[in-house]
Amino acid sequence: MNIVGKIAIILLLSLNFSIPAFAQIKIGGAFQTDNRVRLQQDYRFTWNENRLTLKGETNLSQKAHFFTKLWIRNFGFPTAQSPKQLGYRDRREVEPWSWELREGYLDLYGFLTQNLDVRIGKQRIAWGTADKINPTDNLNPKDLEDPLDFGKKLPTNALKLSYYLGDYTLTGVFIPVFIPAVLPPPDWSFSSGETPPLPPGTTVKKITNLVKLPDRKLKTTSSAGFRLSGNLFNYDVSVSYVSNRWDMPLCNAVSIKTDGQTSVDVSNQLIFPRQQIVGADLAGQLLGVGIWGEAAAFLPEKVITTLIQPQGQISHQVSIDHKAYVKYVLGGDYTFKNGIYINGQLIHGFYGEEGKDNLNDYATLAVEKKFLNDDLKLRIATAVEVHDWNNLRENYATVLFPEISYYPTDAVELLLGTYSIEGKKNTVFGNFRNNDEFYVKAKVSF
Repeated sequence: MNIVGKIAIILLLSLNFSIPAFAQIKIGGAFQTDNRVRLQQDYRFTWNENRLTLKGETNLSQKAHFFTKLWIRNFGFPTAQSPKQLGYRDRREVEPWSWELREGYLDLYGFLTQNLDVRIGKQRIAWGTADKINPTDNLNPKDLEDPLDFGKKLPTNALKLSYYLGDYTLTGVFIPVFIPAVLPPPDWSFSSGETPPLPPGTTVKKITNLVKLPDRKLKTTSSAGFRLSGNLFNYDVSVSYVSNRWDMPLCNAVSIKTDGQTSVDVSNQLIFPRQQIVGADLAGQLLGVGIWGEAAAFLPEKVITTLIQPQGQISHQVSIDHKAYVKYVLGGDYTFKNGIYINGQLIHGFYGEEGKDNLNDYATLAVEKKFLNDDLKLRIATAVEVHDWNNLRENYATVLFPEISYYPTDAVELLLGTYSIEGKKNTVFGNFRNNDEFYVKAKVSF
């Protein structure tokens, strides 16, 4: 471990020496290990992770609170290509490791006025009531490093103001710097745009993707959001507005060059268009069944893609029109008297799907049952995707997630699971039908 990582750990573990004597520091966290094997492709290992999560928090006074979360990860596979790399002291080529400040923020209660709370720093701002797929949750960028860990987001530096109006809360958020999404591995890649049409007999020799981030100016890089939440007729409800950028890139310029033969080089420029989002959600109970609903209307800026052909011809086409489209989730859950728990959702619009004509429909269902005095849990989840209802046979995909969790003692979980994907190529999940995996995980919390 290098000196930076050591300093970070020392600061976290010795935080109680740098705070006022009357404040108490709470330190906790978790350690987890995660290994996955591809069930096709000769049982290739695809995931090798050991992660230590350290959390520290303290009440500095009755009006101030501090929280931080740090990840220390041994993640990946050996990449050494020479004996010299095998001998490096930090051993990154043998055992890749990193550390990451996931969160770190200061809470100020009753700031300037009794009804105002302020949170400053790197934070996760979670909006929405649905289970993991949240159309209104758009302030933090997506973290798609593990694409099947639905709902995972990347905490970002932000200023959050919460003003209490009786039974309602008005929240304002300002994010000064644009942070793009963490994209998935290549074999889990979501499309960022279609390949332009090429002349018959032409093959692509090389594709270069260049990302153009927004300028680091207040007007171009910042984003903001507002949310009014409260309880109405025994339902938790909220309405929200966000002005920000797409966190996943979109192609807005394509240049095609030829070597004079039948092969061409394609260069794509990727940008992050601005958008406005109006959302609403609710959650509560109806006849003993937990229910929720969430919807968001997206209004993107118009994006025109420029195509430059080898002979110099220039053409333009609209990639994203300035037309609103809606994503939504409807769901519910229930626990039967025999202990069986079910959770189901209907979803319109998924990650990477933008534009009214590009939204697919999904249905998810999860069933859980505990045994052996709750020491053993069996969970079976499934998802169905429909790309075109008029031709269902050629436009569907299914995913099956069976899992077994065992809790041998308090704060320890052992987990075995797998997922199986079937479907057609023109569906989101159908593109990954060769990615079936088996995984083994262990986690201890402290």
